[in-house]
Amino acid sequence: MKNLRLLRWQPPYYWTDQKLRVHTLYCVLALLVSSLAHKEIRQAGVEISLPSLLKELSSIRQVALLYPSGAGVKSHIILSRMSPRQKKLSGLLQVHTLLVKG
Repeated sequence: MKNLRLLRWQPPYYWTDQKLRVHTLYCVLALLVSSLAHKEIRQAGVEISLPSLLKELSSIRQVALLYPSGAGVKSHIILSRMSPRQKKLSGLLQVHTLLVKG
């Protein structure tokens, strides 16, 4: 959590103890989820550091395709183009199941 770019617990500017506790909970949950994803990727045989993994995954974007109501085509959400490495990582972590259904 000392990394200045990813998953850092920067000094929050909240007024109440409850908001500080919630902020801390979110930071710890982010660290836990990213560590579990890293473990899953490493068990699949992909040698990658946690910062590299987070950088690769953070550059995957969702794209919303919205069409006019009379176009006859349903609007939907897709993933942007991915590099072969991003495709492999997203497949191992089943990123496609996290898409918001439109």
